[in-house]
Amino acid sequence: MGGSGGGIRNSWGKMERALNDAIARSMVGKYFKLEARNTCFTKELRAGLATFLTMAYIITVNANILTDSGGMCSMADCSAPANGTAAPDCMFKPNPGYQNCLSKTKSDLMVGTILSAMIGSFAMGVLANLPLGLAPAMGPNAYLAYNLVGFHGSGPIKYQTALAIFLVEACAFIAVSALGIRAKLAKLIPNSVRYACAAGIGLFIAFVGLQAHQGLGLIGPDSATLVTLTACSRTNPETGECLGGKMQSPTFWLGSIGFVIMAYGLMKDFKGSMIYGIVFVTFVSWFRGTAVTYFPHSPLGDQKYNYFKKVVDFHKIETTAGVVSFNGFNRTEVWVALGTLFYIDVLATTGTLFTMAEIGGFVNERGNFEGEYMAYIVDGCSTVVAAMLGVSPVATYVESSAGIREGGRTGITAVVVSFCFMMSLFFTPLLSSVPPWAIGPSLVMVGVMMMKVVKEVDWGNVKESAPAFVTMVLMPLTYSIANGIVGGIGVYVAMSLYDNVMRLMNWLMKMRRVVAKEQNQVSANVVNTELTSSRTNPETGECLGGKMQSPTFWLGSIGFVIMAYGLMKDFKGSMIYGIVFVTFVSWFRGTAVTYFPHSPLGDQKYNYFKKVVDFHKIETTAGVVSFNGFNRTEVWVALGTLFYIDVLATTGTLFTMAEIGGFVNERGNFEGEYMAYIVDGCSTVVAAMLGVSPVATYVESSAGIREGGRTGITAVVVSFCFMMSLFFTPLLSSVPPWAIGPSLVMVGVMMMKVVKEVDWGNVKESAPAFVTMVLMPLTYSIANGIVGGIGVYVAMSLYDNVMRLMNWLMKMRRVVAKEQNQVSANVVNTELTSVV
Repeated sequence: MGGSGGGIRNSWGKMERALNDAIARSMVGKYFKLEARNTCFTKELRAGLATFLTMAYIITVNANILTDSGGMCSMADCSAPANGTAAPDCMFKPNPGYQNCLSKTKSDLMVGTILSAMIGSFAMGVLANLPLGLAPAMGPNAYLAYNLVGFHGSGPIKYQTALAIFLVEACAFIAVSALGIRAKLAKLIPNSVRYACAAGIGLFIAFVGLQAHQGLGLIGPDSATLVTLTACSRTNPETGECLGGKMQSPTFWLGSIGFVIMAYGLMKDFKGSMIYGIVFVTFVSWFRGTAVTYFPHSPLGDQKYNYFKKVVDFHKIETTAGVVSFNGFNRTEVWVALGTLFYIDVLATTGTLFTMAEIGGFVNERGNFEGEYMAYIVDGCSTVVAAMLGVSPVATYVESSAGIREGGRTGITAVVVSFCFMMSLFFTPLLSSVPPWAIGPSLVMVGVMMMKVVKEVDWGNVKESAPAFVTMVLMPLTYSIANGIVGGIGVYVAMSLYDNVMRLMNWLMKMRRVVAKEQNQVSANVVNTELTSSRTNPETGECLGGKMQSPTFWLGSIGFVIMAYGLMKDFKGSMIYGIVFVTFVSWFRGTAVTYFPHSPLGDQKYNYFKKVVDFHKIETTAGVVSFNGFNRTEVWVALGTLFYIDVLATTGTLFTMAEIGGFVNERGNFEGEYMAYIVDGCSTVVAAMLGVSPVATYVESSAGIREGGRTGITAVVVSFCFMMSLFFTPLLSSVPPWAIGPSLVMVGVMMMKVVKEVDWGNVKESAPAFVTMVLMPLTYSIANGIVGGIGVYVAMSLYDNVMRLMNWLMKMRRVVAKEQNQVSANVVNTELTSVV
């Protein structure tokens, strides 16, 4: 058997070498420069398959995201009740007719995604001779679905107009690439904003993947905190709010397993790890009659299942191809979107192409690479094709690095990728039956991989870190990529403004002196010559009009810039200066930013403020603790929850503050740790007796640490200030929220330094770190982030630990078997000796 296997391998090796030699000498081999680039056909074939496997997830992911926009579906597609007409909100509620239209749109978009990827990859291979796969990009697709067109058409721009924006943007990109000014445009944007843009888009995409309509359903709406942890067994179909059974959604737990599979595969560098996770979750979801099925026994479920059973089918695009329309190009939103997409395309394409070229070893000593010019032209032209097919802009995929690692060095790799996409055209019934909870984990994992660039930001330099942080945070929290970019650039410009004004003033003063000198010289010459000849819903907080027109926001923004500039220049007390400035301005009545408007509540606040000094005695809340009702289940559930939050949140916060202060030693401990926990617990006892909630170490302590605090004297000063504030409650209670907000954002900026300590290239570290970072703000809970991060780490380590246990058991089994054999041999020898 061994000889036979060796003979087959030798025969296969000879056949492979003969094939490679024949193709290398052929016109194809010479055109693609196989010998010049030290590669061969079979290696290129394997590289193309590896690239396709790593980027094939985009087929279903892109179609699902774009379908959220509603495509060409409208209220006219809704099923109307008997003897009536469809309501305007039918597009946002479960409606059979509208859902049927979305299903067709999804199939159209899937085919459009495949065709654009197929054409783009083929052109990149044949024209640029580079081993790069192209497909509709992550980021612009979400921008279209959730910012431009909006969920089910709720945005300011129609789908047809959005495609026209993509078309114009692609033409502009082709023009600047052809004229050679693309690199110069890329350098106009501050480096910190450029790096943060990629990370912010990653956070935005992960946020989408964690929501219900396009992902795991872990995050849902909340009337009090805007967002919260859900994964509920029952949700409101209209609002998405949890109706019961938090963390009991079967599809969430199935999707979480898929995420762990992806993360583990990437950690072990398995090719196609994203696909394995999606396939596993999808396959399990295809079984009917289960809690996680994608085909429930309902009219819509039956319709999906009947199409799925076809398996092989070629779908012709019916609604999304060739619908580009330039109507509405006179609107401001269109031009903002055009500028945003152009900027993203220039930066992302430039960065990705150069990164891939670096990995492949194509970059020469001048920083250029062969095929560079044509690669940019192909990228732009592919987006033109994509827009005409009804999908979002095409880009070079970073997953191309998988093929480059497999040895891909020529355009044959890209041609193989194109062929694989072409074959997938015939399996749309299967590809359109991938559930959202299989797509969500891949979106989160894309977010993880896009966070690598945060290490490039100098988080110790506030001039870089503040714009970067604003860019990253605004993208997911305002659900807009454009807002993040504009916000980051705005902060950078504002922080540079003072220095630029001072430079201008110095230059003007210098020029004035020069002019004065010239005038004096002219006067002297003359003498010598003469001698010798500008609203929200108070209940929900929703905007009622005038976006970005809040005077208090702009005043708070000035406070933020004051803090940021002060920290950049290392002024002591910069945070206080910002708060005091905003507060002082807000104390003037009769202005648009006053904290004391002319109203009953405003008058009440102002009358109390005028006292300045006042001591208030606790009247109703102190000493009212009661143990009545401790026999109820809810009490013990609350007790367990609070204990868990206290342990995790206190541990996390204390260690984070100790890390920032440099107190942690090489063993992971810090001086005073034991007593810190005792003090924390005892303080909560005091707080309960005074009638307030549990005490905790505040992350705002980092502000004092940043100002140089390193001993308990800092805490004693804090205590003294709190004591003094007992007598100045009228003033302290009159500090407006828009004065406090900027300081909290700045604290967030300063706490981002630790991201550089994470190895973002190692998925075993980056995935738990990313989950921890994302879940804290998006579930409005520090504890949830800690639990989520630890859970992902444990899950990713589980397989290795099980395998170690299995290996140890097998080893012990062999040892025991050996001992048993030895004992048996000894018994036999003893018996033989007795016989003799």
